Amino acid sequence: MAFPRGAHAQDTPRGLTLELGNVRSAVDLVERDLERVDLRERRFPVAKRYVEATLAYGRSNLDLAGVLLLDLVRDKAFQRSPDYYEGLYMLGNSMYRLRNYNGAKRYLDLVIQRAGGPRFQDALEQLVDIAIRVRRYDEVARYASLLKSVPSSGRRSELVYQFGRSYLVTSNYAEAKRFFSEIRPGERRYPHALFYLGAIAAHVGQLDEAAQSFRRVIEEGKSGDERTRAPSVVVSFANLGLARILLSRGKYDEAIDAYQSVDRTASVYDEALFELAAANMAKGKPRDALTALDILLLSVNDDSLAVRAAVLRGRINMSLRDYDAADVAYKEVVDEFSAISGELDRFAGDDANLRKYFSWLLNRGTDDGGAVRPVSKRVADYLQRDEDMTRVVQVFDDMAREKRNVREADKLARTIESTLARSARLDMFPPLKDAWMKLAEADNRVVDIGRRAVELIGDRGTDALQADERIAAESLKARRAKLEQVFGKMPATARAYKKRKSRIDKAFQRLQAEVGEMRAALGLQRDELQALEKLANDRQFGSGGFVLPPEVEAQVRKSLALEKDELRRAYRMVDRLEELVQIDASAVGAGDEISRDERKVRAALLSVQRKEQKIYAGALSREGREREAIGLLATLRDQVEAMSRRVRKSYIRVEAMADERVGAMLKQLGDEQRRIANYKVRVSGYERDARRLASSVGYGLLRQAQRRLSDVVLEADLGMVDVAWARKQKKAAEKLELQAQRAKKVGSLQEVMDALTDTSGEGGEL
Repeated sequence: MAFPRGAHAQDTPRGLTLELGNVRSAVDLVERDLERVDLRERRFPVAKRYVEATLAYGRSNLDLAGVLLLDLVRDKAFQRSPDYYEGLYMLGNSMYRLRNYNGAKRYLDLVIQRAGGPRFQDALEQLVDIAIRVRRYDEVARYASLLKSVPSSGRRSELVYQFGRSYLVTSNYAEAKRFFSEIRPGERRYPHALFYLGAIAAHVGQLDEAAQSFRRVIEEGKSGDERTRAPSVVVSFANLGLARILLSRGKYDEAIDAYQSVDRTASVYDEALFELAAANMAKGKPRDALTALDILLLSVNDDSLAVRAAVLRGRINMSLRDYDAADVAYKEVVDEFSAISGELDRFAGDDANLRKYFSWLLNRGTDDGGAVRPVSKRVADYLQRDEDMTRVVQVFDDMAREKRNVREADKLARTIESTLARSARLDMFPPLKDAWMKLAEADNRVVDIGRRAVELIGDRGTDALQADERIAAESLKARRAKLEQVFGKMPATARAYKKRKSRIDKAFQRLQAEVGEMRAALGLQRDELQALEKLANDRQFGSGGFVLPPEVEAQVRKSLALEKDELRRAYRMVDRLEELVQIDASAVGAGDEISRDERKVRAALLSVQRKEQKIYAGALSREGREREAIGLLATLRDQVEAMSRRVRKSYIRVEAMADERVGAMLKQLGDEQRRIANYKVRVSGYERDARRLASSVGYGLLRQAQRRLSDVVLEADLGMVDVAWARKQKKAAEKLELQAQRAKKVGSLQEVMDALTDTSGEGGEL
């Protein structure tokens, strides 16, 4: 407490009365400020709330901005305001940035009803992006019809680009080409549009036009202007597209140059290396093809591409009759992928496993997704990249995102509801928070003046006390000392309150950091579980020849499943803990539970002061001493009590004003929660559809992927047999050749022997 203990040496009854007058003036100012706030809200309630919402939006406090704007846009007075559409856009954009796409769409759709408005193209651009993200392509045509109200010269290239993308993914190439063609040189999206124009031309068989577009993209990548230069990723895609065209036309040297121009950091680099190997093979340079494959296999992360590359390397080495290298290549395939193939073979044989897999796809966007994954990470990654499964996985990922959005929206609504219900909600309203802090400071000063008044009369009247009065006074003084000890730890000024709030906020930040460390520790445990699972799969399905006995494997699998269940529960506990920390952190501030307890301490102190002062005043009056001081201090005590009651009424007024605002917000929040509940029902319907899709289509595609991988591993196995057979044939041929050479040499020697032993010559007998 900033106030000094004991009575000031210069304290007098009149001086304390003057000091209390200063407190009264301070409270008068607070009450006038509250009147002005009330008056402003009656006269300009919409404008005031709009300013608060705009400030929150500008600070990127999107949660608070969303609550304030949600209340505003449903206010009929605000709907007549010229700021209505800007408010709608800020609300929709806040939800868009928070990835609540369905909520964002609801309000952005209202913005585009005002064709040609200042936020029309901004909202339309985000709506098209949302349509692409959530795969609602049927809405794009409606948005495109609205774009007709904007002249071509006034259309933003980013918006036009989004329309081109949306039509491209729906295979409406004519419309996509029309929009991409509107983007002019010098605009940021021009290289992207050029590439897509080339891709469209290639798809419809116009290869000359496609090659021309790809070459223009490559030239744009050499521009000296950083603002218009084509990004390296776009240039890499253009090089890949051009290389494919050149390869199809038999221009192998040019194709190889284009493949080699793909940037090493591009996502298509591995694919370019694989096709580069094919180009070198077509040109008749198998050694160069092997070099490309070797580079690819050193860096590739895609198992489906890696297995194809490894098998191709084996085939090339076989064609070169390099049997040792071919054997190594095929053996690597078997060693690397037999575990994946074996696990997938067993997994795909049971529909119950497939149900678990597709259920996991719908819920994998969580930290514990790795813990509950029904297959190993390598198998999951392989399936995700399979040529047929990719589309199914994408559909389930979209559904998972919808579930995640509704889950996050529900969590956000719960957090906001808890925050609004807590006593620290005054922090949401800066004028009310400021008024409360000034009242708390005035309240502290009132209590301190009352204490000093007691000390002042106690110094004069202690010696006049009778025995029973002395006992009562000492008891009250001891009680007052305990209360003052508590009072002394309370912040005395608004600045001290802010310091305490900052200190508590830092403590909550440390707590949040500890929760983050707990999450990281769970991540390490998850990684360890995955490593153990991989080891078990490698042992059981790999090519090392070590297979666990069935009873041992069953025990290992059971133990891993139990650990996964425990880990999932731990993740959920951490999620809940994180949410509770966030809610409890919002409960600290002006008017919180601690502040209310402090008000009780002040009230108790004033009560004790009043009783103690009465004892001293009675003793002095009995002896006829200090009559003037007694009268002044009695009047001061009445004024202290009156000022305390006045401050309490002001507290109540501040809290009532906050309650009124919070009540309106809670009503709007309730409406939003009902929408979230309805959206949950729709998402559940989508989920049922997704599960039906899994059983009708997904199961078959997954099993096809399993068979393809099994066939590749089988091919590698057969390749090793072919290598062994080729080696045997080679050895047999070498043996036959040696035998022929031996027979020839034996024949030559026989001729020599025959010549030496011939007795039928002219020489006759010796």
